Amino acid sequence: MVNEADIQKALEDLESQVVPNYSAAARKFKINHKTLQLRHKGISKPRERAYSESHMLLAIEQEEALIQHINNLSDRGLPPTP
Repeated sequence: MVNEADIQKALEDLESQVVPNYSAAARKFKINHKTLQLRHKGISKPRERAYSESHMLLAIEQEEALIQHINNLSDRGLPPTP
């Protein structure tokens, strides 16, 4: 099983490189180079995030906007009620 922390370290390592070397970073952090490449290019995402996003009723941006709206109402003394 791939450790998410190792992938994040490898992604940070790639960001510090002028020309990303996926194979070297993958060997260094003992992860699959294709997984690393796809994550670095934004084509794939962590399994937990992909699963949770597919089962969500609101997109992440919508949820953040709703939370901000609720917080704004609460700050004005108008908290929403169920």
